[in-house]
Amino acid sequence: MNKHVKNLIKATSFTLLLVGILAPIAHFLFIPLDSSVTSYGSFYKEKEQSLDLVMVGSSTVRDGFIPLEAYHDYGITAHSVDSSPTHLEVIKIAIDEIERTQSPKVVYVDLNGLNNQTRDSAQSFVQDYFDCMPDGEAKDAVKARLAEEGINLTTKSDWEVFAHHNGFRQQIYWESFVYNHQMWTKGYYPNSTVTKGMEIHEVAKENPSDTPEISQDGKKYLKDILEIASKYKDKTHFIFGQMPRYLQDDIVSFDLYQVHDPLTAFYMVRSAKKQVEEAGFEFVEWCDPAFLAKTLKIDPNLDQFDAEHLNHRGAKKFTAYFSSYLMDNYLGDMPKFDNGKIKHDDAIVEDFDEAYEKYREIVGKVETKLGM
Repeated sequence: MNKHVKNLIKATSFTLLLVGILAPIAHFLFIPLDSSVTSYGSFYKEKEQSLDLVMVGSSTVRDGFIPLEAYHDYGITAHSVDSSPTHLEVIKIAIDEIERTQSPKVVYVDLNGLNNQTRDSAQSFVQDYFDCMPDGEAKDAVKARLAEEGINLTTKSDWEVFAHHNGFRQQIYWESFVYNHQMWTKGYYPNSTVTKGMEIHEVAKENPSDTPEISQDGKKYLKDILEIASKYKDKTHFIFGQMPRYLQDDIVSFDLYQVHDPLTAFYMVRSAKKQVEEAGFEFVEWCDPAFLAKTLKIDPNLDQFDAEHLNHRGAKKFTAYFSSYLMDNYLGDMPKFDNGKIKHDDAIVEDFDEAYEKYREIVGKVETKLGM
């Protein structure tokens, strides 16, 4: 075998080895988001007009409310539309889309983004939602409306390397590696760990004088969201607030590009209470220490994942409370089965029954780890 042939074999072998190593990496780096790894996608897989409740928000919603526990206990069909984080521009789009496809009895909207989100930061977050929308007139209308506002969305065929959520920025992409099949959790992610020795802050009854005001962008987003919700208030009950957790200063997160300041976020959201109520909607106070301790019975050293999120045990406590609250105040007059659970047609019941069984498989190990 001459020298040239040997060199050719070596070069070919090296190339094949390199491709064999890089191909799987490239697959994971550039794989598109789909319904198996985002609650946006799985939401659109639900049968239309099948949901009683939709929860909208960021990771605090994703980690804090368990749709299939609400279904198991009360027959409430629910899905969370969330990511980490969800931009307020996405919430604007999501409310219209929820009403177009579901018209649920109740929509909960978490306002946790009021403290750090700007219009300039909306593009990539909106793109993630847009990519999960089914093709059609509604998708075209969203793209056209946003283009008028200077937000130009692309289609998957237009993607460029590192141009979008694959640009090592959007946390939703990296979390796709640890999501547990959101088709079977209806947008819920179970945190299985807990931080010990948390230093908890008593929140002031009034906003501290040194709390920054909501930015002009935040104020505009809040106004827009309330106006959109007002279009549907005759058929859907909207509840606004922020998810429960004891508050601390510090949060441990690899999501370094996002500003994390739980106390400032809390006071900014609470400052929206008057505007929300003046628009005719309920505003809930779920971070009050007395409520957390006496009503939810949350132990921050057992039931929280970190300064902003509940773990699975805490989420079960909140879900039990909120489900009961909804039945008492919003869903109690719906038709019931003999077992007292909300009545749905056979196809919806079959879907949620199957999802509940899969959900139990997913959280079984989580509950064992948490000693539940």
